Amino acid sequence: CHLAIQASNQEEPDMDDYEFLKHIAQICCEFGVNFWPLLERKDEEFQQFTSIILTLSHVKSLNVFSLTLSYWGAFIERKRSVENSTSLSSKDEMLLFSFGKILEMTVDNAFGTNGMSKLDEQDFVEEDEFMQAWFNLRSRILDFVRKMSILYPSQLLLFTSENWKQTLSLRSSSGDQGAVL
Repeated sequence: CHLAIQASNQEEPDMDDYEFLKHIAQICCEFGVNFWPLLERKDEEFQQFTSIILTLSHVKSLNVFSLTLSYWGAFIERKRSVENSTSLSSKDEMLLFSFGKILEMTVDNAFGTNGMSKLDEQDFVEEDEFMQAWFNLRSRILDFVRKMSILYPSQLLLFTSENWKQTLSLRSSSGDQGAVL
């Protein structure tokens, strides 16, 4: 978790640490996807584990973010298979919080530089390869958003309106002219 925080905050992270971090992300996400029932039994451990995945989601790497999106996708699929209740559980709140962070990262990527980070330069030889991976990931994100909107329509409408207003006002006041989702 410490490595993920460090990698997300550094301008030029240590590449050996990044390789290790990618392996940790892969292990954590695979564990979360495949051993969901073990995690789900205890709320405290579940929240701690999900917090680790959320921290990994902040690493400025397309590959690491893609791995964590697999976990969030499994989270939604499990949730969809369970009968919906009218009240939000702590797991629902964690998912909604995580969804918000995922949307923020997506918006930042869409309106930001659209270029490869230092970490992405280690994973992709050419920018075309990176762009193809980014478009693939973006379609997975849109699928994630669609599934979330089915599960939590009113919460997501409120979240989206608040964040888009804030994001668009910040972008228009700073004069950014980035790409659009």
